[in-house]
Amino acid sequence: MKIFFSTKIRMFFALPFIVAFFSGLVSLNAQNIVSQNSQDYKIFYYEVYQADRLANQGNYSEALLRYEAASQKVNFVQTSYLKKFLKAAKKAENKPLQKKYESLIERQKKTPAEYAHLGPKLDSLYAADQGVRKKQQRLINYYWKNIDNKSVRNSSKFLKGKKAQEEWSRTDSLNQQILLSMFEAHGFLDESKIGYERYRSIFILLLHFDTDTNNSLLQPIFDKALAKGQINPYTYALILDRHLNSNNLPQNYYAWPDLRSDPKLSEEEIKQINNLREDIGMYHDEIIIEETRGDWRVTYKSKY
Repeated sequence: MKIFFSTKIRMFFALPFIVAFFSGLVSLNAQNIVSQNSQDYKIFYYEVYQADRLANQGNYSEALLRYEAASQKVNFVQTSYLKKFLKAAKKAENKPLQKKYESLIERQKKTPAEYAHLGPKLDSLYAADQGVRKKQQRLINYYWKNIDNKSVRNSSKFLKGKKAQEEWSRTDSLNQQILLSMFEAHGFLDESKIGYERYRSIFILLLHFDTDTNNSLLQPIFDKALAKGQINPYTYALILDRHLNSNNLPQNYYAWPDLRSDPKLSEEEIKQINNLREDIGMYHDEIIIEETRGDWRVTYKSKY
């Protein structure tokens, strides 16, 4: 017995497979776009590094040509890079480029209209973050300095410091929950969405995300943001390393300078760190280990 299906019925049964097929194409295309963006931004970071080398040598006009070429590789150039470009333009006395960079820097300060409604909430989170720190920093410092000192454990100052630390932790935890919910709703809130000034506030909030001890929450978010050029390699490494260092875990990129003692890295370990840095787009000539005001840091020799 033959069973014949009408065109409408055949389309009804075929529809899920068609949807799945095109969904797969869309997903694959999205992955390709992210991959391409990631590659474009790595090229951008490398070209900026090469331009920095020219600027270090005083070849500002050549550096500007390279900065401009690098900028054509990506959709958005963060203000931290534009400030670097502006410095070279001033040194080269290139008025048109100086005007261009100043205009872009000014325009990128503010939150675009599309995301302006998020501004007040972000401002309140930052105000809470800074308020608890400015008000209670000394008490909290005293608490941590004497946490193993049994002779002051019941003193009024120590107990006030403990209470302040608990309030600090509660504030940070609440801020982090709200910020993650905002990321879930709107994607990573980078400078292109909320402007340079509020992006700096988000940087501080993320820096204080100490409950994410092994970066299990932030790492996946940061990986996607890095691939899309929404977070630059140095910020990526600095925040993730800060959390590891705060929990007495070894840093991956040694970007956080608050090392209590000389890390005494071998040449092979320094080579591995450099390879990891280059994998995310951090390029420099030579890694050095130096002490600054009691803190040790693994940095690089050539800066611009």
